[in-house]
Amino acid sequence: MKTKLAKGATWPHKKTHTKAAVNLNAVQKCADPYKPERIIQKHKYDELFKDVKEGDCFRCPDEPTMAAIARALRMHLKRQGMDGVIRQQSRTADGVLRVWAVKVFTKANA
Repeated sequence: MKTKLAKGATWPHKKTHTKAAVNLNAVQKCADPYKPERIIQKHKYDELFKDVKEGDCFRCPDEPTMAAIARALRMHLKRQGMDGVIRQQSRTADGVLRVWAVKVFTKANA
């Protein structure tokens, strides 16, 4: 079965826009040396997690913040070459949302 399109119409999978024009007049050739080091960026949670240890607890005001703190703590440990068990608890008797660093250990001990 063949699909018929109106004369002059493009197929649905084809992009109808053109590529962006490159301004070659703004490009300059130079002899800058290659620097292989990476730029280490500071993350906004680094100050909060700088000396995290086993048993540390973080109180959070709401569930989206709790989820963000838990994920950020996992990623912080990963960036530092560490691993750990991070738990979050939202249904508590006192109504406070918490994130715990249950276990924190380096990769060598894992």
